[in-house]
Amino acid sequence: DPSKAADKATSVATSATPTPAPDPIFTKGKVNRDDFSHDLTEGLKKMRTYHMEGSMGVAMSGEKHTMKLSSDYDGHDQSAPKAHVLVSAPDEGKDADVVILGKDVYQRSGSKWVKSSKTGVGMGQADVAKTVRESTNAMESVTYVGEDPRGHRFDVVLDPAKMGGREAAATMNQKVKTTYWLDDAKRFKGIKMSMPSGQGGDMAVDATFSKYNEKVEMPKVA
Repeated sequence: DPSKAADKATSVATSATPTPAPDPIFTKGKVNRDDFSHDLTEGLKKMRTYHMEGSMGVAMSGEKHTMKLSSDYDGHDQSAPKAHVLVSAPDEGKDADVVILGKDVYQRSGSKWVKSSKTGVGMGQADVAKTVRESTNAMESVTYVGEDPRGHRFDVVLDPAKMGGREAAATMNQKVKTTYWLDDAKRFKGIKMSMPSGQGGDMAVDATFSKYNEKVEMPKVA
């Protein structure tokens, strides 16, 4: 019976493309913190490698200093992640070219790479995603604003006392307003935040992430 065949074909096509339920975190308004933290953490796990472009500004005693950061991160081996970080401080006329291989840190000096005496530091700078993961414990409220040119925008209020050590908690008694951006796959696309630096000044961070899971070429340092 042709009509039955047509009905069957229609029902198969309909069942193959069910209407997706609206995603709880992509629904405008207040978002459940646990849902957002979970999705954010899972999205970060998908980012084995990424490129980051950002800036960090510190304002203190009427002076403002801005650093530009550019980094390529490779976390395929979580026991020894790698990163290539370029730091530029135009107002101070300083640039730094740094490679981090696990706990070893190398800095370019002229045409050579010099191993730093600082071991195991710097990975926090290189892996901003690690900072974002740690911020999930400090989230007080999450609001989905909607899509803008940078992606799906979430306005988040953080409690700094839950982000750092006791020292940080003592100096930062005000809440920190932060904006996070995710892509459709809930991978981390950007962060913008401003917070007290703990020394009487303010620190602002603005970073954008891209090139997820693309191959990262590290400079040969040895």
